[in-house]
Amino acid sequence: MRHPRYIAVIGETDAYGLRRPIQDRALAVAGLESTFTAPGLALFAQGGRRAWLAHDAGMVLGRTHRRSGAMSAATSFSPDETGTILATRGRDLIENFWGDFLGFLAADGSVTVIRPPFSDLPCLHVERGGLHVLASDLALLETCLQTRPAPDWDAIASHLMTSGLRQERTCVEGVSELLGGTRLTLTNRTVSIDPCWSPWHAAGKRDRRCPEELADHLWQTARTSVAAQIEDLDHVVVMLSGGLDSSYLAALVAATGTRMTCVNIGSNDPAGDESHFATAVAAALEVPYREIERDLAKVDVTISLYKGQPRPLARSFAQASRAARQGIAARLGAQGILDGGGGDNLFCAMQSVVPVADRLRREGFGTGALKTAAEIAELTEASLFTVLGRAFRRAWLRSPDYRWPIDTMFVTTEAAERAGPPRHRWLETPRGALPGSAGHIGFMIAVENLLESFDGDIAEWSPLIALPIVECALAIPTWRWFERGNNRAIARRALARHVPAHVAWRRGKGSPDSFVAKVFETNRAVLRDLLLGGALAAEGLLDKTAAERVLAGIGPVRRHEHGQLLKVADVEAWVRTL
Repeated sequence: MRHPRYIAVIGETDAYGLRRPIQDRALAVAGLESTFTAPGLALFAQGGRRAWLAHDAGMVLGRTHRRSGAMSAATSFSPDETGTILATRGRDLIENFWGDFLGFLAADGSVTVIRPPFSDLPCLHVERGGLHVLASDLALLETCLQTRPAPDWDAIASHLMTSGLRQERTCVEGVSELLGGTRLTLTNRTVSIDPCWSPWHAAGKRDRRCPEELADHLWQTARTSVAAQIEDLDHVVVMLSGGLDSSYLAALVAATGTRMTCVNIGSNDPAGDESHFATAVAAALEVPYREIERDLAKVDVTISLYKGQPRPLARSFAQASRAARQGIAARLGAQGILDGGGGDNLFCAMQSVVPVADRLRREGFGTGALKTAAEIAELTEASLFTVLGRAFRRAWLRSPDYRWPIDTMFVTTEAAERAGPPRHRWLETPRGALPGSAGHIGFMIAVENLLESFDGDIAEWSPLIALPIVECALAIPTWRWFERGNNRAIARRALARHVPAHVAWRRGKGSPDSFVAKVFETNRAVLRDLLLGGALAAEGLLDKTAAERVLAGIGPVRRHEHGQLLKVADVEAWVRTL
């Protein structure tokens, strides 16, 4: 188990008399152990790492690393560190530490719980009669509170339309989430949740070093961050597609000296086959390489791997990939499965004029802006005149805000009304914000849903999305990410020192689209029964006419249509787990 399971009971008020039954069930039914107690706080946990603050002032549950030096793991906090943590109400846990953890602080008659950004240690939150209960998963809440989860249909409508834009409200009625970069504070009289980290702080730093120095800094930050995450593992599997992000991760792991095997999931579609790139990377790194195949029979579109989780984030087609990964990792005796998930977002894989707009806003119209415009023109196959015209308008005639994409393809008008406008704490741009930075941060908002690791027989996660790496990437001016008609150039510069240049600077990108299409075609009849007679349709959220047209095969099936309808089916399958 990579992360602990836990439940925390917080607060002095207990109007419904729940405290003792919750604590008894946590110990006797859930099999947790009493981990930390203080006035107004009782924490029960199983597994995972723990680090105690001095003077019994609190504890940190999960994996905690110091930012200084080699980012060593923290097992305890000195009196000085504890004093600073308490004085900042936990903010110092984010400024000088990072990892997948929750900080529980108890001092001066208050309890504070702080969650760092981009942590995949969940924190669900339920309030009952003045008592606040935090837990790692729905199953623990159900066991300890003796309540059965029910769908929050308005939140589900929002999830469908926004591709899962992560908000404090979850898709389970009465269950919220303490989001990354926020803290919960309870005193005898008040309860508050407030932000204690913002990506805009990192984006506002605007690292002015030259591209080569930026590439070095990003590489060193990523190497030490990845090394810290796998320091206690003897052997890991790295999923290597042959694309930039997975190749960058493979090179980082190789640089740590950890034993690794690169694994490529093959594709029968030539357009999605990147195995020759993956082979070249493994050969350059001099590491073992294996190829595996997805088994269509492993996919059941009527079930969800996210049973017990508060949002329907699992994709049915990923069942086959996961089964293949888990299988080979078990045969190899690996303790972890790593992938480059989120790398596109982290490394600013834009195809937009906003980097030109950023440079125009910062440097004015000159050779620098012209150079970036030429890079964008080559990347997007647009004319230089078109790029410059749009960039000028984007720089000065529009708000810098990032507009979160909305998809209404298979949802009803009623669903759109119930969902409301998309909201997120990081979408609000501060004064003087640049549109490119807003776009990059928008990309990182999408990454939040990629972080929930599968804590199965062998843990799987995406180590590139670690806070030190994210802050380093956001501080790089958006226009620096573009070079040789390519995006993600800062990452490519460093990678080219470790793998062949034709891999580091490749423009193409494979995808599982052909396998997704097979899943859809094979399950067309099953999907029809699942969706047209399902809970989403009964609740009035599914546009049955649009869904039936695609399911009936009337006209050509477009890639976006069948992929989006499978997403809706994934939500339906999750609802049925409740």
